[in-house]
Amino acid sequence: MVLAKNSICDFGWKARDFALKGVDGKICTLGDVRGPKGTLIIFICNHCPYIDNMKVFAAKHGFTFPYVIDETQEVARVYGAQCTPDFFGFNEQDELQYRGRLDASRTTLVPNARRDLFEAMKQVVATGYGPANQTPSMGCSIKWKD
Repeated sequence: MVLAKNSICDFGWKARDFALKGVDGKICTLGDVRGPKGTLIIFICNHCPYIDNMKVFAAKHGFTFPYVIDETQEVARVYGAQCTPDFFGFNEQDELQYRGRLDASRTTLVPNARRDLFEAMKQVVATGYGPANQTPSMGCSIKWKD
């Protein structure tokens, strides 16, 4: 396992469209997931110990958001994803406003940790802008296909 830290937020970078197949068999695009006040796109890996077995986890917890598979890794490359998890929080104009961590937890839960991602996206929804100070996400480096 190689740990990696993602880059700092490139404020204003525009979200790129995609068309990826979901675990439900349906094709999903940016337009399908875009929220009225913001959008969160997350790159994760089922085999990473930081984000393990997400399909089962999503079913168990009744996730209502699309969970799609980037088989060619083309979308991850376009977004510049570097580790899993890698969070990209956009405002309603599809401008990047958050690229930080979930919270202070890594592989071990930190009780009562500040929910960085949640608080940042609340700010994006309320103001259109993410926090100026962000702590980068850290996780497994992405294993790129040739």
